[in-house]
Amino acid sequence: MIRSHHAPEKGGRNNYGFRRVELLPGNVGYIKFDVFDGIKEAQEVAAEALASVAECDALIFDLRDNGGGSPEMIQFISSYLFDEPTHLNSFYDRLSNKTSETWTLQEIPGKRFAADLPVYVLTSSYNNSS
Repeated sequence: MIRSHHAPEKGGRNNYGFRRVELLPGNVGYIKFDVFDGIKEAQEVAAEALASVAECDALIFDLRDNGGGSPEMIQFISSYLFDEPTHLNSFYDRLSNKTSETWTLQEIPGKRFAADLPVYVLTSSYNNSS
């Protein structure tokens, strides 16, 4: 189960940024996490969080205190939300004059959410560089 911590810590001691996971009234899944940590163990915690709300009728991601992080974790979580390969972003490298693309993953360790699931993302003006 996801542990609840209030003080920021490093790595696994703080669930890799996952702060709260629950089903709200109306069968609304709620996941609050404060960093996109890209290591394997963080993806395991993310998979557990997503599995715990897998049967919800709507989903809220609370990113109001999220300072960003790993594109790999963004790719991992996003892969639960799309039922077919979906382009997420492109990065252009001026030095090599090459563009790389990131797509959702074909394989995930869990159940994908329905394509028509309402998904809400809570954001704020928080910025990791301030």
